[in-house]
Parts: sequence; C-alpha cells; structure tokens
Amino acid sequence: MNWFKVMQPAAWWLSLLIPLLILLYFLKLRRPQKIVSSTLLWQRLLQDQRVNALFQRLRRQLLLILQLMVLILLVLAALRPWRMGTQHVKTQRLLLVVDLSASMGYREADGLTRLKRAQEAMLSLLSTCSDDTMVALLGFHEKAWFVQGFTRNIRRLRKTIRELEPMAARSNLSPVIKVINSLGGIRNETVIHLFSDGAFPTSEVVSKNTVPIVFHQVGQSSDNAGIRGISVRRQIAQPELVDILINLHN
Repeated sequence: MNWFKVMQPAAWWLSLLIPLLILLYFLKLRRPQKIVSSTLLWQRLLQDQRVNALFQRLRRQLLLILQLMVLILLVLAALRPWRMGTQHVKTQRLLLVVDLSASMGYREADGLTRLKRAQEAMLSLLSTCSDDTMVALLGFHEKAWFVQGFTRNIRRLRKTIRELEPMAARSNLSPVIKVINSLGGIRNETVIHLFSDGAFPTSEVVSKNTVPIVFHQVGQSSDNAGIRGISVRRQIAQPELVDILINLHN
C-alpha cells in the first residue's frame, strides 16, 4: 500500500486561506440594478441564460477559480508532500578507507606526502556526494578502526580528514577486510574506496574480500630505505660496549 505524507504538517494552516478567499469574493460581489419597462422583452434572453447557466457562472468566476488553483498549489508546495510505499529505497553509503601507516608519510617529488595526496583525493570525492549520502571513514595500519562512523555531516568529515596523521606502524589490509565483511546487511549497499600507496600484498584484497573495492593508489614507487626495526643491547662480557641492531627495508 502506498500513501502520501508531508514534511511540513504545520503548513496545513495555510489551507485556511482558501475559504477566506471565497468569503472575500462574495463580499466583493455586487449585482448591478437596472430599471426595465417589462420582463416580457427579456424572456428569450432568460431562456438562453438558463441553458448556458453553468458556462456563464464559470465565466464570471474564472478569476476566482484561477486564484484558488494558485493558492492550492502554494499550500501543496509548503506542505512538501512525499510518497511512501512498501518498496525499500536503499540509502547510498560510502566508506572511505585510508592507509595511515608510516610509508604514507613519505614525501614525493612535489613536496606532498602520500597521505596529503590521499586527503586531497578523499575531499574531492566528497564534493560529488549528494546530501543524503551516508559516509564513513576507516583508518588502518596494522589495525583497522572507524575514525568516523556513517554520517551525513560532510563538513565535520572534511575536518576529520584534514587532521589525519601517519603513524609509526606497518600496513596490513587483513583487519580492513574483516571490518568490511562484518558490516552485515549494509555491506552490499556500500561503495568502498581505498586510499593507499599499496605497500601490502595485493593477494590480500583478492582472496579475503567479498565486496568490490575501488583502489586509489597514491604516490609512486622509488628506491629508498627505511628503518623497520631497531634494537639496542649491552654486551654481558663487556658492559661498556653496546650493540645496536637496525633492520632496513627498501
């Protein structure tokens, strides 16, 4: 069963203008008076008027009818009616997944970090969203967490995206896949965009994910070295000596 509802019920008060308009019309109505010698001369005219009584009445009240139509349309516009039915209308959902691992802090040749590029890409994507789009932000490195749950407050989400910072951790996509697969019924209604430099095995996306992901790669691969681990220990035999072990990764 389908029916109509209104978004502004208070606008029903405007419908009181309709009887007020009719009342003003009758108050304004004035019938001209004329003196005639005999009504016998008017019999044929009166007969024609009886035949065309409805048309004559409508013609005299044409202005009133037009005013009523305009007033009714204004009332309907103020009520903002909408149709509600049994068919479920899916709300568009957008999930932004951003890599916050240490490699996202790498500065490219143009002086921008990879995370900065990802932020610009996400902000550009948000500018294409409609007002009823639900958007969430998921951050990850070795773990995954919701930085911002699903919301229609795009302005606050933009502020949250600009405040993102990379963290001293590796990149692991497995926790992200687990979070996505745990979304339940809304998973198939959600468009997922992943922003990362791709510093993780691509097989993780293919083998573990059951929902399509739009991948946005930021940054370009280059030959560089990074410290992945460091360990400092003092020798037992010679306490004055300290061993430093550094794990480098290209």
